[in-house]
Parts: sequence; C-alpha cells; structure tokens
Amino acid sequence: PPSADVAALDDATVRKNLTYLSTRFWGEPLAGDELTTWANTFKNIAVRAKAAKKPREAWGSICVALMTDARFITY
Repeated sequence: PPSADVAALDDATVRKNLTYLSTRFWGEPLAGDELTTWANTFKNIAVRAKAAKKPREAWGSICVALMTDARFITY
C-alpha cells in the first residue's frame, strides 16, 4: 500500500524487488556487490522518503535510476 513503511522493508524483500526491477528494465538481474550497493541506496532513499511522508517515492527514485543507467538505453 502507498502508506507502507518502505524504510522497514527487510533486506530480502528489497533485494528481490531490485532483482525483479533490474531484470525488467535491463534484461539482466542485479547480483553480488552491485545488488548490495543498490540495496543500500534504496534503504537510504527509503528513510528520506519516509521522513518526507512520501513512501512511494522511494521505489520511484530507484526506477528513475534504473532508467537513466546506460544499460537501460542499450537494452
């Protein structure tokens, strides 16, 4: 739901969603250290989105980042 506390999502859920989204946007899943980096980025964004009372913006920010990555443009 839009009011869900995205900052409280567990690591497995965040990683699963990032893997799904990267596969959808780029045709290949995030893995290894890069997945860890993206998960940490999401967690930082989620804390800020919660503070701004705009939790949906956390995943929206990740989608924008995935779309502006060179892998999206070349996929």
